[in-house]
Amino acid sequence: MKKISLICSAGISTNRILDKINDVIAKNNYDIQFFAITPEELEHDDYNRLLALLVKKLQIFVKKILIEKYNFN
Repeated sequence: MKKISLICSAGISTNRILDKINDVIAKNNYDIQFFAITPEELEHDDYNRLLALLVKKLQIFVKKILIEKYNFN
């Protein structure tokens, strides 16, 4: 499973978004999972990292990844 960590300071709102995204991904059996982490957790994390400063920007970026890499509509 490919695990992608999204780094931002708004951890609570990011977690809410990622919970919904991960639910849809799990229902469709995609081999990917998103996590939210804070910058302080970076040194202990081995996952891929994406930096999102705004929640809307995060939504657009995640949707783009899902469409391009996994034909997710």
